[in-house]
Amino acid sequence: MKAKVPNSFFRYVSMFTLESMIINICYWANYIAFDPSKNDNGFSSKEQYTIDLGRKIFSSTVTILQTWLIDILYYVIDYNKYGSKVISKEETLHLINLYTEYADEIDKTNLKRKSDTILYVMSFFGEQSRFQTSALFFEEFSREKYILDELSQHSTRGLRIGIKFKEEFKKITGYSTDEYSALILFIFNLFNNSDSIIDIRRLKRLLKSENELFSFENILGVIDSNSVEISEIRESAFKRQIFYSKPFIKINSLYIASNPYLILSLFSSSNYWVMRNEYCFNKNNSQDFINAFGYYFEDYLDEVLSRYLTEVQYTRIPENKNKQADLYIKLNDIDILLEQKSALSMLGIKQSHPDLNALKKHMDIHWRKAVKQLESSQKDMSLEKPIKIILVYEDYFKSSCLDEFFRINTDLINDNKYWLVTIGEFEMLLYLYKHNNELFAKIVKEKDSIETNHLNTHRELRQLFHKYGIEKNEHLKESGIYENMFEHIKKMCN
Repeated sequence: MKAKVPNSFFRYVSMFTLESMIINICYWANYIAFDPSKNDNGFSSKEQYTIDLGRKIFSSTVTILQTWLIDILYYVIDYNKYGSKVISKEETLHLINLYTEYADEIDKTNLKRKSDTILYVMSFFGEQSRFQTSALFFEEFSREKYILDELSQHSTRGLRIGIKFKEEFKKITGYSTDEYSALILFIFNLFNNSDSIIDIRRLKRLLKSENELFSFENILGVIDSNSVEISEIRESAFKRQIFYSKPFIKINSLYIASNPYLILSLFSSSNYWVMRNEYCFNKNNSQDFINAFGYYFEDYLDEVLSRYLTEVQYTRIPENKNKQADLYIKLNDIDILLEQKSALSMLGIKQSHPDLNALKKHMDIHWRKAVKQLESSQKDMSLEKPIKIILVYEDYFKSSCLDEFFRINTDLINDNKYWLVTIGEFEMLLYLYKHNNELFAKIVKEKDSIETNHLNTHRELRQLFHKYGIEKNEHLKESGIYENMFEHIKKMCN
């Protein structure tokens, strides 16, 4: 049998040293994210390059996406066949160009094999959309820190589980939640100012802060605890998603930031994952923290609702023999049923080439239950055509995924009144209801029409907000959450 010739991408990989490829792939991720000439929030770039291919001089233009750079980084490390040549920055651009051709082959192969083509594509764009603005990570951080730091201290149902969040967090990490968050944000800035590479032998010289928190020992300790070595990457069941939980690559005395957006992802949910990992891995896979967080999230939503609505406009639906939705909301002449879901999806789902079995399992466990609860409440309350919202905590799944969910689950009825809404979008919607009721009604009517007719243009609520000039989540600003949480941590780093 004739041996299969490796793809040109891998043939090119095999010419260079692994260390030089990692350094230069990560350099381009950092350059694109922070080059002031970029006007697309640092997610993508077009770069021209000219290289010597031995027999000819080759010039081309390459489009670079941050999510592709994560893929390339993993494929290069996993390949494990290298040469002795040190790759240049321009040769790295050619490597990226070759990868785009290889990625096209992968996608075509995957799409031929998969009956869930649309679901695959929607999941692919889920990760990309998160990387297109750094502001979203800071919003998520502010909300999550407020929920964990403040609401966890007063949540009646959460406290019954027996979790003392701040005390347990300090016992696990050795730092307060403020200190730990500030350390990660400080490290984020440190790597950005060092072209994504820190040599431990020069780290002390880089640390100019007189603040004892940002000492050499503390900085190195946090970097090291969030770092991964080459052998661990190759052996990890998470594959390229290992960089989400450990975004720093350790090679001898070097620490290399895999991607700026992955450090931001670590920052935005660092306190949550410290506790979740502690309970899942060190406490016999205990669900206590996950359950408690669900209660904290319900308390948070109650607080948001009470800020913008009167008591007669919303009510929590009491449970009866049939499982019910969480809330009934009446705004103007609009009936809304809402079911909260605080569960975060697994790492295997959130990537350019998602694990569709894991994705469908997540949707079946959480969305199926939500649909049945919403349907049951509609029937019991004799509501004719209410908007039925599945309110999710994370900003990953796109509205089109709901269509695929109903296509797969033929036993469930889709009356085209189901909305998939993130907590951030819901905050913005309620803020708009209070401050510009006319525009609120217009956007709700347009969103309802889009869902009814299965249109994909401006389908997400955030896209509709953008269409009408609404860019920021003013709830987080007006409530003081952004100032007291993120801005407070930011000032600690100055």
